[in-house]
Amino acid sequence: MTSHLLSKHFGLDTSEKAIKYMAAWTDNLKALDDKQLANSLGRVHKTVSKMLKQVESHTKPYQGKSRGHAQNFPRTPNKGISR
Repeated sequence: MTSHLLSKHFGLDTSEKAIKYMAAWTDNLKALDDKQLANSLGRVHKTVSKMLKQVESHTKPYQGKSRGHAQNFPRTPNKGISR
């Protein structure tokens, strides 16, 4: 669940595999009582929060920078008909 939520935060859709895995892990939520489920979701929330803070602290210096080619690399020439 943690990896699914982190992936979703960053725009990656892992639903196809993650939902099936989570359903199997919890036996479609039959394997956990309400207290166990609440405790598990609390741990997931805490872990996701810590991981997001770490990832974002390392990527923050790159936010707002140009997404184009780096200055040291020449641009790929346009192919095709010149106008």
